[in-house]
Amino acid sequence: MIIKIILPDGRQLDYDTESRESLWQCLRRHDVLISGDCDGRGRCGQCRGTVSTQGQSPKERLLCRYYPTQSVAVTNFKLETQHTILTEGTLPHFEYRPAITKRILTAGEAQQASKQLGLSMDEQTHQWTGVYDQGEIFSIEPGDTTAWQYGLAVDIGTTTVVVTLVNLLTGEQLATKSQLNQQGQYGSDVLTRITHVMDSGLSGLDNLQTAVINTIKGLIQALRIQTGVNSQYIYQTVIAGNPVMLHLLLGINPEPLGRSPYQLVVKSSQIFQVHPEWDWSINSRARIITLPMISAYVGADVVCGAYVAELDQQDQAIVIDIGTNGEMILASNQHLLSCSTAAGPAFEGMNITSGMKASSGAIEEVRLTPEGAVLSVISNTEPIGLCGSGVLAALREGLRYQLINERGRIIDPQSLAPDDDRLQYIEVDATGKRRIRLAEGVYLSQQDIRQVQLAKGAIMAGIEQLLVEAQTTAEAIQHVYIAGQFGAHIDESSLIETGILPKAFKNKLHYLGNTSHSGAYMALMSLDVRQDLEALSQRIEPLELSLMDDYQRRFVRHTLFEKRG
Repeated sequence: MIIKIILPDGRQLDYDTESRESLWQCLRRHDVLISGDCDGRGRCGQCRGTVSTQGQSPKERLLCRYYPTQSVAVTNFKLETQHTILTEGTLPHFEYRPAITKRILTAGEAQQASKQLGLSMDEQTHQWTGVYDQGEIFSIEPGDTTAWQYGLAVDIGTTTVVVTLVNLLTGEQLATKSQLNQQGQYGSDVLTRITHVMDSGLSGLDNLQTAVINTIKGLIQALRIQTGVNSQYIYQTVIAGNPVMLHLLLGINPEPLGRSPYQLVVKSSQIFQVHPEWDWSINSRARIITLPMISAYVGADVVCGAYVAELDQQDQAIVIDIGTNGEMILASNQHLLSCSTAAGPAFEGMNITSGMKASSGAIEEVRLTPEGAVLSVISNTEPIGLCGSGVLAALREGLRYQLINERGRIIDPQSLAPDDDRLQYIEVDATGKRRIRLAEGVYLSQQDIRQVQLAKGAIMAGIEQLLVEAQTTAEAIQHVYIAGQFGAHIDESSLIETGILPKAFKNKLHYLGNTSHSGAYMALMSLDVRQDLEALSQRIEPLELSLMDDYQRRFVRHTLFEKRG
């Protein structure tokens, strides 16, 4: 039976009651992008809305768990907001030597190349240009087109995708576009997306591959419109990302990455001609290159981070990508060791009561004072939630102000004197659970603190395990490089004072920005960099933390905070 879904703006959508589709799925299919980080599993609570049917009182429901049987009006739901995406990263000096080159052909060379490539030649054209990849011709073009040579540098993140159009002759980054990864509708983290494939089979894999292909497709189109570059002259695309993102782009089932023994299906760089069905606005013979990976959860993005930090030329240094997967690489005593920790999405404001992505209205910094909370809000608007840096800042202040004890518990307000100014911050909700009030409708809950404790425990245990395996100490580390979307926005004090990083790392932090994008750009502009990245990935030894005897014990210990007062 077909019923109607009535939206707040009066629009009506058709819904088939026999489709077995939740209201959340139906709305997202019609581009009503309701928030939801758990792939419609009823866990994150972000898709709450009010539903009203004829003859019944309005009710608040999880829309991912609501299957209407009669026409319904839906209101009071939260839409995804525009996300502030980090597109830039540190670029060390390197020599330009792109794989793509062009030169004018003689008549004989043009005829030979056309036969070799199976291309027809217009006899009226008297000048031809050959297009080469590492000295091997792969296309010919009428006239002199040597002035037009372009490529794309792509960073596929779990949350965001960044694409830059590059002039291969000069290295100029002509324009950059970014947006949220369309795979987000299937879950906010890599494990949820792997689970989507496990649950849905080949259709799930196709969903996720199509989502990321279409994300990149839209960004390429936007770049071409902005710059006016002819798609015929875009010859190469270099892509960096974590292992799950790259496997999904390649259409490879990621299940082996999600279950023991956690193995990559492909590890080295993959080079292939763009598939016509991807419908990207680039040359039909263009080469696509994915950069090399290390292990199931340490990917090309982290290899790029190590390369940008020039980690292989250092001793006693570490690169940490603080995000959902918490990847890190340690350089010590001529060895490079890597691991990945299941930090979860709390650092990106996900699975947090008042959590949101880094967008307008998100609190990004907090200072608690006797007179009240001093807030820094993106776009200087009224606060509506907490992004990742705001979550950590709120936690840091809760610890400093002794609202939170070493076990992560919010203190009992009844234990405080009536004139204690901390009382203004502690509230008890209708269920009797304590929370820290930061602004009207914006809180740090007990469950939020627990989410950060789990992330903190995972990252600190990973760092400690690397230090132990390398037979070094936190005090011996000279440089700490922070890479990734989240790390570039977080204050050092939040990382150190909450115990996410060791105290010995204080004043040693260097923020590198989006090194995944930097690495993709460098590999696009230099064959030498591509070769260096491949060689570097072979040198890095992965550690599987789940197989380490002491990891669980370290993890539990590091979920605790430092005792104060």
